[in-house]
Amino acid sequence: MKKFKKNFSIFNPIYIETKSLYESLVSVSNKISGLTLDVGCGEKPYEDIFLKSKKYVGIDHIKSKNYSKNKADIYFDGKKIPFNSKTFDSVVCTQVLEHVENVDLLVSEINRVLKKNGIFLISVPFFWEEHESPYDFRRFSKFGITNFLKSKGFSIIYYKKSTNSILTILQMNNNLLNSKISKFFLFNLFLKSMIFFNNLLAVLFWNFKDNNLFYINNVVIAKKK
Repeated sequence: MKKFKKNFSIFNPIYIETKSLYESLVSVSNKISGLTLDVGCGEKPYEDIFLKSKKYVGIDHIKSKNYSKNKADIYFDGKKIPFNSKTFDSVVCTQVLEHVENVDLLVSEINRVLKKNGIFLISVPFFWEEHESPYDFRRFSKFGITNFLKSKGFSIIYYKKSTNSILTILQMNNNLLNSKISKFFLFNLFLKSMIFFNNLLAVLFWNFKDNNLFYINNVVIAKKK
């Protein structure tokens, strides 16, 4: 499912989303330890930040098997996780739940394979365009994701919005500009210059404090009860 790359170039159209999500996950990476499962692992882009993980196992949907850069150890049907109950100390699931058709079933399965008091790290978008069509089914607000996890037998121990409102607006502007890239060199040069300018502004406003009503991603740490 994931096709994320750690591309922090200021020329990258998704520089803001990429860097902010990575920084958010790094800030809580020490919470992940022991035997760790990455659900919807894709290229395993965050494996190297979980230094306390003793073993890191990636699973992904069988439909991702033909994606050449996928690093899953095991492929599954997206429903039944192929491990015994209470196997893992930690589960990581980043930018995946919006693409899962039966999200209730998958999260119940994650709860099942976690040990008691096991840690579940999730990131999901709130403000983002449709992507990986036709497998884009939902968006979560802060209250949506935290209430959903509570209903599945988890307690919330950490929550963060990955960006402030200014960064979010700049990133959405970049997405729009990037969608207009065409075969015309001068027009493309103008669009790429605008993207670069937006990313420069983002650097200036990176730590700006506001009400965060507009934000890109939710980052949540939950504990199995």
